[in-house]
Amino acid sequence: MNILITIILAFFTILGLLGVGGIWKIASSFRNELNELIALKGKFETKFAEIEAGQEEASNRLREITEVNKEQDERLELLEIQEYSGLYIDSGDYTKALEFITGGLQKYPNDSYLKSLHLFCLIRLKKYPEALNKGHEYLETESDNTGIV
Repeated sequence: MNILITIILAFFTILGLLGVGGIWKIASSFRNELNELIALKGKFETKFAEIEAGQEEASNRLREITEVNKEQDERLELLEIQEYSGLYIDSGDYTKALEFITGGLQKYPNDSYLKSLHLFCLIRLKKYPEALNKGHEYLETESDNTGIV
């Protein structure tokens, strides 16, 4: 009976050794795959960081472009007001021109050209007291630009 138990134990030992060798081989394979996955993770993280940096740069550029567009839109709006005011002045419709100029001065109170057109229209409409008051007001704010009056 001892011999039978010994033979059975020997058989299981041989099977165990063969199994352990297989497990070691599988473990080694898993380690290799894990190392490859770790390397891929590093590459993906690097690429992701590059993409995020590019995205942030694009966002900053978009903000700059938006700001420039906003400034250009304001300039165009001011030029439109000046142009329409000039057209009404040329046609002799000083009241309509004064409406445009007054609206323009509310939005662009520091525009010298609109100020001079404002004074011109007030004088043409024979609103001399108002023109005189505005002329003094404009000269105070535009002391270096005496051509406004």
